[in-house]
Order: sequence, then C-alpha cells, then structure tokens
Amino acid sequence: MKRWLCAILVLLLLSAANAEEAIHAEGVTQLLRDEVYQLDLDGDGSEETVQIRMQNMGGEENLQLLVETSELIYTYDTYILYEETAYAADLDGDGTREILLCGDEASSDFYTWCLKFDRERGIQPLKFADAERGENTGDYRDCGFGRLDAIEGNVLTMSGSQDVLGTWWCSREFTLRDGQFELDDGGVWKVIDETENPEIWEYHCLTLVRDLNVTMEDGSEATLSAGVQFVLTETDKVSFVGFQTRDGRRGRFSIEPDVAAGWGSLIDGVSESEYFDFLPYAD
Repeated sequence: MKRWLCAILVLLLLSAANAEEAIHAEGVTQLLRDEVYQLDLDGDGSEETVQIRMQNMGGEENLQLLVETSELIYTYDTYILYEETAYAADLDGDGTREILLCGDEASSDFYTWCLKFDRERGIQPLKFADAERGENTGDYRDCGFGRLDAIEGNVLTMSGSQDVLGTWWCSREFTLRDGQFELDDGGVWKVIDETENPEIWEYHCLTLVRDLNVTMEDGSEATLSAGVQFVLTETDKVSFVGFQTRDGRRGRFSIEPDVAAGWGSLIDGVSESEYFDFLPYAD
C-alpha cells in the first residue's frame, strides 16, 4: 500500500480511536438520536419537546434539531452525516440550556454547532471563531471546526485535522464569551499524543534527510541529524512547530509560510519538502 494512503488511514483511525463515546460533566445531558426529550430550553418554566433526528432534505440526509412547543415546531438543519453526538448544557450560565450538535461531514471533517432557542427568534446558532484546516481568516462561523471532545463550564475542547508539515489531528479550546466562541488558548493547536502507537512511527512521522537546527525543551540549541524521526506536538501553523523525537527528546523550531509556492512552509528559507523524505499530508 502506498505510504501516503497508509498515512491517511492512520490519521482516520486515530481520530476514531480518540473519540469519546460520551461527554460526562456536571449539568451536561447527552441526547440520543430519535429519542424524545422534554427540556425547558428558554427558561419560561414550560418544557419543549426536543428531538435529534436524521432528516432527508432534497435527497440528502443531515442531522436536524427539532424543538416543538404547544404552538409551533422549530427545526435547524446541519450538514452532519456520520458519528453524530448531541448534548444539552447551560454554557453561558443564564439558566437556560444550549444544544450542542457534533458530527462528521465526510472523511473525518467534524463540525460542532451550539444552538440557542427562544420562542421569538426560534433556533439560533452561536458563532465560532474560524479554526478551519488550512489558513484561518479570523471570521466567525455558524459552527466550529472540530469534533467536540470535552465540555468544561463555558469551554469546549474540539479537535480536527490541521496541515503543517503533514496532516495532524489537533485540539483547540473555544470559550463562550459575550454570545460567541473565542479561541483563548494562545493560538496553539495541540497535537493529539499517539507516540505510544507503533503505527505513528511506521506511517505518520517525519524523517529528516538533512540536519535541522532546533531549540530543545530546556532552552538549549541543538542540531537534529539526518535520519532522526519525530512527530509534531504543537504548532501555531505559521511560526513554529513543537516536536518529540522517537527517543523522547522534545523541542521546537521555526517555520514560515511558503508564500511563493502558495502553500506549505519554509524552514530556514528552504522548502519543507527539502527536509523530509515524506510529508504525511491527507487530501
């Protein structure tokens, strides 16, 4: 099997292996597809009928939130197709609960919606800061890029694939503040640690073909020689990457966008492809 295909398969398997079956936190209720729930979503003292269901829209199925009151039925459609999860939680502390919908659009491209209900406005999405794979624009979107991995108060931890010297499964924290989700983690994607998985070193690590100058975890300067293997540990996608070598050494080195090529990174002014025998990008 071609190595690039192995790398893609490993990334998808790691995504599935790291997905939690449920998020258990105080005040969080998991909602199962096609089950009917009675919840007071708008804080008026009366309960709405709430259901998460797969709905056929124009020949295509997607995950839908249905909220029914004594007078009207409200719906909100996502483009979730697979691996859906849903939760009810009061994230902003106003005494009412938001509905969180998460799932896979296709090929492990996960998205998360946070939906708020009131009788006058219906179902409204709370905005997420842009954290899509690739270049981030700073815009706000109706859903957040990533799989919902944890809910802690008003902070959501979400994970998804990012492209920096290959494609890596990374997590970010989103904080709900003033009605929208902000990235409050210093702009750094944390790469999911799979260094104990032998398949990482077989199919999804970086192998140097030339010496690389780095800064080690203790602040000392060092040179990694050709043949050294490492995986990424964190990155801001534009100025640095952190790494861990196969023998456990950790550090970081600088990168910059390859403006001339229109994609990828430069390391010490040289194209990333000049440093490694293989870059595990997933299409």
